Amino acid sequence: MPAYTTATARPRQELAAVIREGRGINKLNIHSQILPALPVNKRTVHLIKAKIANAQTARILDDYFITAPGAEVERMTMTLNDDSFTIAIRKREVQVPDEVEMDYADYLSVESLAAQQAAESVELTTEYLTAAAVMNATTFGAGTNSIVAYTSANLATIDFVGDIFAAVERGYDKGEVLNTIVLSQQVYNRIRQSTLLKNYVVSQLGKGYEVNASNLQAAFADSGITKVLIGRSAYNSAGDGATPVMSRIWGNTYVWVGATGNSATTNEDSISTIDGVGVNAFWENYTPADGYGVDTYREEKTESNIVRAKTSKVAYIANANAGTLITSQYS
Repeated sequence: MPAYTTATARPRQELAAVIREGRGINKLNIHSQILPALPVNKRTVHLIKAKIANAQTARILDDYFITAPGAEVERMTMTLNDDSFTIAIRKREVQVPDEVEMDYADYLSVESLAAQQAAESVELTTEYLTAAAVMNATTFGAGTNSIVAYTSANLATIDFVGDIFAAVERGYDKGEVLNTIVLSQQVYNRIRQSTLLKNYVVSQLGKGYEVNASNLQAAFADSGITKVLIGRSAYNSAGDGATPVMSRIWGNTYVWVGATGNSATTNEDSISTIDGVGVNAFWENYTPADGYGVDTYREEKTESNIVRAKTSKVAYIANANAGTLITSQYS
């Protein structure tokens, strides 16, 4: 019997998988390595701040404090400051009508897809807020111009090494030890082609070593650098339903050099202390799952399920002295 054929029949491969544009973006996020998550139990948070000027930090007992037997001991006044910030709640909803759910029932649950993408959107929001807080001249002061502009025409003379050395020294001048370099993908691609940086990496690590993030960290380790982070994430800045416009989250204007920790806080002499420049604080009573929440509820009047995404994460810079900006002059 001859096989049945038809010119209009097609393999039903569409049932095997779902195509999801943009699903890999969150894998590029670096926010947790810069501002780790910190749960707080109030919407408005108050913290004690020990400032160098008032807490008598980094003092020495020079000749002025030499004390003769029986003489009064020189006293200095120690005072503590405080700081505060308020958690901001961000929310967004997506409507999934029953008719739409039924249309795609043979393929997937539209409600489940909407919930998953809602969770991804709130995490991408944290990346965006972290970049805005870190690459911020209002917080960290006007950036210091790079020794040579980071342009293609200057590949032979770009001095990224000198710029990092100078940034680390600016940290010491403020009483801070800076251990992290953060730069955008485009700036990274530019400086890794530069002659001076390639020569420096080879001089520090040996012949055959290329310029990549891990080798940059190793080359600058003697300066105290333990992390080199490349900002690669992007988000869709177009209007609802419009042609996507993928905008880079980490801009090219600055390179940030600062202090970061591997966790939000550390225990120093039995005192819980923010470990680094700041944290991504979230209200644990409202969004206990690391600052994020995805809820669904029924809206009977429209015969729809509503997917609500919410986040209470706030990028909080605790110590503005613990970071400095290099103005890349990228073009």
